[in-house]
Amino acid sequence: MKIIVLLINLSLFNAVTTLLAADVDFPTQVFPIFEKSCLTCHGPEKKKGGLRLDSQTATLKGGDDGIVLVPGDAAKSDLYRRITLPSGNDDVMPNKGAVLTKAQTDLIRDWINQGAHWPQSAVASVPQEKASAPIRPACCRFQTDGGGNQSDRQSSGDGD
Repeated sequence: MKIIVLLINLSLFNAVTTLLAADVDFPTQVFPIFEKSCLTCHGPEKKKGGLRLDSQTATLKGGDDGIVLVPGDAAKSDLYRRITLPSGNDDVMPNKGAVLTKAQTDLIRDWINQGAHWPQSAVASVPQEKASAPIRPACCRFQTDGGGNQSDRQSSGDGD
């Protein structure tokens, strides 16, 4: 009987350990939270406090108050601190609408503690009406380098 109880406890321990160690998938689990709750104020259109959370580079840069994300250490990440503050606190994020659920903050905590892996493909999209190319004067043309990359070049005005 003791062996059966021991085996059941060992199985439960292994199951819990596996669940806790499961990698958080940023594009499907964390980024949707950012898109819904953060990017209205901290995205490509608006950068409150100088902070953008729509790309890895921008997020790691931080904002006016400094670094907000310390990969591998949620306890030192201001992003995590602010999303776990009580509702009504002046510094809680998001500061408009509903605060994040415990499940959401736990997911972000685990993602940060696991190294805050952020695939380059996971970036916010700019709304279509904002994404259209700027109107360029007739003197300026785009030239591709053969690899699909465009660069500006000044037209000499002689039909080139």
